[in-house]
Amino acid sequence: MLIHITPKLYRPAELAFIQKCTLSEIHIPELDITLNHGEDIDTRKPYPNKSYFVGCRKIGRKAIEGLFIESPTHLSKFTVINKWLVDDEGTVTHKVNYRVLDNDYDAVSDSMILWHATSESLGSWESRTPESMKPSSRENLQAAAPINLQPRMDLMPGKRSANFEDELNNFGIIHSREETFTLPTIQKERFESFSDNGRLPSFEHAIRSKAH
Repeated sequence: MLIHITPKLYRPAELAFIQKCTLSEIHIPELDITLNHGEDIDTRKPYPNKSYFVGCRKIGRKAIEGLFIESPTHLSKFTVINKWLVDDEGTVTHKVNYRVLDNDYDAVSDSMILWHATSESLGSWESRTPESMKPSSRENLQAAAPINLQPRMDLMPGKRSANFEDELNNFGIIHSREETFTLPTIQKERFESFSDNGRLPSFEHAIRSKAH
């Protein structure tokens, strides 16, 4: 099973004085994987909005959107614990409990754009977005937008539709978040269809779990 995760932290304009947010560790207990900054992973900015800090493999210099993990078996659930070092002053923790809806295909991704139906030029893929995550009305379009649903660590509380609980420090900054995210399986070949944007990780750089 190929797992695509995009560890990300959003620094709002109100905290623009914070210059550096570093993904210091990724831990996936079910696969006995621990990745460390400087050895395995790096933090870059692959999106036009440079307030997002995103984790990727420490390979090359390009800003890549996330990383691939290979599991030897299909997982119905798994946990990713991301630790972020904020301006070398403190660590904030983001725990994401992933729940896999089905075992139809051989891959998953927390990037919801990869779930969408596509044109012929992008593979003619069918939609894999669960009905429960589709907007039921025009008023729900914003609530169902990927930016409001995909896993993300924030430094300040805000309005999102996602399922999470936060702990704040004495200054009103989030220092711990636990989030649950449900995702469908997708075809591994979808990653190849979207690879032209140059921001997806390479299969050859996937982290391979030794857990069984």
